Amino acid sequence: GWETMTTPVVAHIGAQRFEIPAVPYAAKDFGVSACATIATWLATEVAGPLLGIPLSSSFEVTQLATAMAAEQGVGMLPQRFGLDPEQIARALLALGYQPFVYDLVHFTWQALGTIFGYLSSGLPVILMVEFLGHAAGDGSTADDLRDNDEGSRHAVLAIGMQVERAQAEKGGSW
Repeated sequence: GWETMTTPVVAHIGAQRFEIPAVPYAAKDFGVSACATIATWLATEVAGPLLGIPLSSSFEVTQLATAMAAEQGVGMLPQRFGLDPEQIARALLALGYQPFVYDLVHFTWQALGTIFGYLSSGLPVILMVEFLGHAAGDGSTADDLRDNDEGSRHAVLAIGMQVERAQAEKGGSW
């Protein structure tokens, strides 16, 4: 079955306060933030309570990630260009996390095992994926890939997994 990481999200209905186990949600908006900022912020929303690290805002993530550019007089980088893995790691370090950056050119079972290990421990994983383009008739729709030009990179947050328990218990594939 599916296993998804959640964090208590507070909601108010009338005068009643509810804590709902959920995953905070934010969408990429070129005017506000890019995929890497949102993935990093959501990762801190899930991992922060687990690790006892105070929560932060997406603005703070961007500010910390682009601090070096600001020190060099460039200012905060435009959000629409997003953050690179080094900037994401810099922001996470400044917030009190210990990010592990794994540079993977080709997918391997070892990489999947590493991802599985983090997700099994309740820790989210930020994946940087590159869209290599698609051929007509491959099942992709234009709407799905509208903004994904060939070679464009995007950050995706993994916060859950589907595990076939019988297979995992036997040491089989997942």
